[in-house]
Amino acid sequence: MKPVLIDFSFDLLPELTTPEEALCTHAAGFGYAKYLWKKFRVIIIEQIKNEGDIDCDHVRYHFFNTKGSIARFFNNYRHFIKRNRPDIILIQGLIFPLEIILLRFISDKHIVFIAQHHGEEPGKGIKKILQKAADLCINAYLFTSLDNAQSWVNKRIIKGYHKCFEVLEGSTSFEKQDRDQSRARLNMQGHHNFLWVGRLNANKDPLTVLAAFEDYLNICAEAKLFMIFQEETLLPELKFILASNEALSQAVSFIGKIAHEELPFWYSAADFYISGSHREGSGFALLEAMACGCIPVVTNIPSFRKITDNGKYGFLYEPGNAHALSATLQTLNKINRKKVSEDIIQYFVETLSFKSIADRLSSVCEKLISK
Repeated sequence: MKPVLIDFSFDLLPELTTPEEALCTHAAGFGYAKYLWKKFRVIIIEQIKNEGDIDCDHVRYHFFNTKGSIARFFNNYRHFIKRNRPDIILIQGLIFPLEIILLRFISDKHIVFIAQHHGEEPGKGIKKILQKAADLCINAYLFTSLDNAQSWVNKRIIKGYHKCFEVLEGSTSFEKQDRDQSRARLNMQGHHNFLWVGRLNANKDPLTVLAAFEDYLNICAEAKLFMIFQEETLLPELKFILASNEALSQAVSFIGKIAHEELPFWYSAADFYISGSHREGSGFALLEAMACGCIPVVTNIPSFRKITDNGKYGFLYEPGNAHALSATLQTLNKINRKKVSEDIIQYFVETLSFKSIADRLSSVCEKLISK
């Protein structure tokens, strides 16, 4: 009989009213599950404004209605766990310590508890105390990079690195589109096109990117930067900068929000993906770019180091350092872009895809069960 793995999400998502909406919304996080069916029976639990089950790609999705008291909520969980008898419970997120403690209390002792990091920072005060208590209930943690576990271990919330494993929190099903057709579709011209995909906030740091890009235009006047974003916190400041700088105003285009299914064409048409992030739990836009062969120019932070194999499949620079980014940009004309792009796609398939996540997770689970 196959071991049973239940993937728990404690996030309350009342805005999602149908199972189909939930599957689409969380495709990047749960895409790994369909590759585990030969070794595990996988059940994914979500809380939406609906009840019931749906089967898709050998995976059972179960939906709890978010209405009701916490007692009713955990009573439902208790019956569900008793009925399905899991060997492994995978909890999405490290910010639900009380829920983890209660879940452990109503679960059989033999069940292995694994918690997946999603970029959260260690708590303070009572939250930190609860997280330390929850650590007693958790057998293992999954981080995109072990460097992301450092603050949790240093603050003694997690007892040690022996409980931590490197497994990506998600991936993408994007594939490279025909480059010429994508460029024609978007009316993208030239051979020095950079793509930004992310929020316009202090953590993503578009100001550093613009400062370096302004410098880069002095040696590559035909370079273009296309910025796709949803959150607009720094947009007024960015527009002010462009209004006072003719070179930047000609080179930078604010695209704004686009449909997610349009992104593969942008990644396939552009030459480089650029980011200024200071902190990320993973990097979904980076993964999407690499899946399409768009060459990364990203910050030297733990998750990006891991995803790019320490810069072997991309370029890394110090966060917040416009001079370092400018120097990096000036080296890009020396590379064989076609080969680098092809190598990135191959690396993505072998190391960063949903199947590779499933293989790594399976290895971790089997190791924990055997103990």
